[in-house]
Amino acid sequence: MNYLSDSYKSKLLPVKEKLYISRHIKPNDKFKPCAITIGNFDGIHLGHRKILTYLCNEAKTRDLLPSILTFNPHPKEYFSGEKQRSICGLRDKLSLLAQQGIRQVIINRFNTEIAKTSAENFIKDYLINILKVRLVIVGENFRFGYNRSGDINTLREAGLNSCFETISVEMLKDNECYNISSSRIRAILNKGNITKANKLLGRRFSISGHVIHGNKIGRTIGFPTMNLKIQQECAVSAGVYAVIVHGLKGKSLPGVAFLGTRKTLENNGQMLLETYLLDEKVNAYGEIIEVDLIMKLRDEEKFTNISTLIKAIEKDVQNARYYFLKYGLQKNT
Repeated sequence: MNYLSDSYKSKLLPVKEKLYISRHIKPNDKFKPCAITIGNFDGIHLGHRKILTYLCNEAKTRDLLPSILTFNPHPKEYFSGEKQRSICGLRDKLSLLAQQGIRQVIINRFNTEIAKTSAENFIKDYLINILKVRLVIVGENFRFGYNRSGDINTLREAGLNSCFETISVEMLKDNECYNISSSRIRAILNKGNITKANKLLGRRFSISGHVIHGNKIGRTIGFPTMNLKIQQECAVSAGVYAVIVHGLKGKSLPGVAFLGTRKTLENNGQMLLETYLLDEKVNAYGEIIEVDLIMKLRDEEKFTNISTLIKAIEKDVQNARYYFLKYGLQKNT
């Protein structure tokens, strides 16, 4: 077991408490009595935050450790054999969980053994014997165990004989009466509607990481960028975005960012987020930055030559400046 290091902490919202992280739990692992929720929690959206807030409040009143049990790979990925697009990577997920008050995250391997474990054995072997669970809080549609045979009633019945309580939380709906879910937000991000996705997330979609060295082409054409290597299965669609950068010079900095594989410059390139600051020049190599995506300016394109690319970037910068002139850097725009 280890705890959340500085490399996981958000530059935007500091984490006051340590986040204990455990991987691949085993029968002889020692855990403190806890209140727990179970799931993937991709994106930590408003619906997730409803459950997490409830969990942390109940854990505090019962003097329990607010915890999450999640699995890697995602069960859907395990059964389908295909990589799942995700709203945020592990660094951002852990930071967001810590900001919500979670103190312990258990990341267990999802494999054949887990997939074939019955709901009853999962409760006995994992929740009771290993994790010392005293309270389980999950969404109303929660299913688990072999062939998804376990549900809320399974947990409640088991808890009667094993001294743990189960509470279900209703799914949160948006103004259109649709459930707020990770799959829905992923679909919205894939269409490039970052504004709508941000409303359902309850925050701006962001990507964080260490600034890495690139091929320096940006500076040769007048637009030096800070490059972040990101997961190939990022849920948001490739393109150009107006962004706000955190973690540099102690303030929020406006910029324009390209997310994609640089089709104009190379084939089969690495997925990158390349950010150009509008009004600052910063040597940020090695720094951890957090980039908020706030408005999509256009889709990714493959240009015929560098001159055409430069003209497109100039227009992107102009459009980003217009956005910030109109809306400023307010956190909730």
